[in-house]
Amino acid sequence: MKNYNLKYDERTIEKIYQENLSHAQEMLASLEVAEGRKPDTKSLSGWVYEQTIRYCLSKELKALGLSPVIKEQVPLYGRVKIDLLVDKVAIEIKSRGVFSKNTERYKRYRAKVEERGWVYFYLTRREGYAPYRSILESVFGKDKSFFLDKEGEWERFVKEVVKHLEKNENHKRSFINLYFYLLIQVFLLVILNTGKYFSFVYEPFSSPPAPLLYTFKFSKV
Repeated sequence: MKNYNLKYDERTIEKIYQENLSHAQEMLASLEVAEGRKPDTKSLSGWVYEQTIRYCLSKELKALGLSPVIKEQVPLYGRVKIDLLVDKVAIEIKSRGVFSKNTERYKRYRAKVEERGWVYFYLTRREGYAPYRSILESVFGKDKSFFLDKEGEWERFVKEVVKHLEKNENHKRSFINLYFYLLIQVFLLVILNTGKYFSFVYEPFSSPPAPLLYTFKFSKV
């Protein structure tokens, strides 16, 4: 069992987000064409928050010994894109809550995500309106909806991401084990058909859930 001694929580993530949002405004205001004018935070908040989540999640996973491929703005279909794709975990990230109960689009997105064999998460900085919160939990599932205005949600989010990463890794190992098992069976059939016999012993070098992967030592009889 992993020791989840996490580096961040809801408060530290909010602090990092606010500091970087302010810094982004100052940097953009320093551009010659801006002439000192700072952009509205609404035009920056979404991108800065997505970067904050990616940064903090990457650090957490690295500390847990995990280095999955992480991509941003991954095309789903048409003009729809996934904010963050961590291996096969697709994450919808919002710096603010939804503004209407019209969440039907998320049902369509979820169907498309699951067609690809991915899992769909929803993470938001806050959602102050309880009915919308309930709707989002209904669409994504309570175990896949995360609201960082509530204590403990970041830890729950990281644990769920890790759970799915490990599940995907186990599937990959099972596939590799099956591939080697079938390859060995073919090899043995070739030996039998050609009349060249060998004796062999096997040494397991992988513990469950990968029981079929062995090292074979061959020697002529």
